[in-house]
Amino acid sequence: MTSGIGGCGDPTCQQIILNAIEARTLTIPATNLWSLVALAFALSLAGAVVIRRHTSRKECRPFCDKGFPLALSLLLTASAARAQVNALQSGQITYLRLGDGDPFRSTASTVSGLRSVAIPDSAGLVALWMETDSAGAALPFYAVSFSGTTVDTVTSTSYNLELRYTTFDPAIEQPAVAGALQNDDESELYIVQFVTQPLPPFREAVGAHGCTIYDFLPNHAYVIRVPASSRAAVEALAFVRALVPYHSAYRLEPLILDPPGVGPHTTNIRVWQPGQKGAVAARVATIGGIVNSPDSGKRLFVATLTADQLLEVAGWDEVSFLDPWGPIEPDMNNVREVGGANDLEDVAGYLGSGVRGEVFDQVSPLAH
Repeated sequence: MTSGIGGCGDPTCQQIILNAIEARTLTIPATNLWSLVALAFALSLAGAVVIRRHTSRKECRPFCDKGFPLALSLLLTASAARAQVNALQSGQITYLRLGDGDPFRSTASTVSGLRSVAIPDSAGLVALWMETDSAGAALPFYAVSFSGTTVDTVTSTSYNLELRYTTFDPAIEQPAVAGALQNDDESELYIVQFVTQPLPPFREAVGAHGCTIYDFLPNHAYVIRVPASSRAAVEALAFVRALVPYHSAYRLEPLILDPPGVGPHTTNIRVWQPGQKGAVAARVATIGGIVNSPDSGKRLFVATLTADQLLEVAGWDEVSFLDPWGPIEPDMNNVREVGGANDLEDVAGYLGSGVRGEVFDQVSPLAH
């Protein structure tokens, strides 16, 4: 079986594919057989056709000879359905538009890095660019077009991951993490960040690679279990901006991290999915931990762990986070802020007078 990009081992073929990925256009030497394979591979990136690896030019020839007219037809159809994003300068103003349509964005800032990414299994696309103002401040933007002809959403954005541990842009740098708090080589837990808000076709395409999508992370990211065999394919998806480990350090409450001490620590342990809870609790018992409450919530249980046990559990891929257990206490101030009650009172004058309610999650039905 040949190696190389898209199953193509020929250097000319590889260069054509690289050019196609970068420029989203193809220059096809008429005498080069491998250029036809590159064409089909480029179409496969857009979801138009699927190309399988070949073992020799002889085996490839029937596909290239018979498949070229179909591939070319599909390419022309896709090009007609998905307009190109372009920038027009008029005086000090830059206008962005799809094809020859009306501008969807006008700005006095300097526009750079304008490019588009196809939305899988559709004619849609997302446009990406940077705007730099006169003071030198740069801000990323994106636009979403589900039809490929009209723009549905235009917005500025941030690509910082907002973790309790730290805030960072995963495509630029990753924070320093102590060795004991890093994922080991067998971990399959990653933060996968998209180029825009996570659109359903993005999630579906990632899931098609055998990945399990867990919780959302701001901005534009999910914690995802990515099998080792799929990591390279997922990272290569055009709409995936970054794929970085979801380290143990990111799953620990700062009160545990600094410092953990010797223990024992009575700890809330949350798993990603309800079905994982029983197996994780049993595993905690096998390493010497004490399971105090196996059913503290739909995805939560309580265990007492030493510092070493706590760090070990934090590294299990089924574990979402750990924080110190505490007795039931009034958290009304936090609830009002998170739930928006403070805004309702300030803006609309609602006081909630005469209304009383109380919820203990640990006594709610596990299937609710």
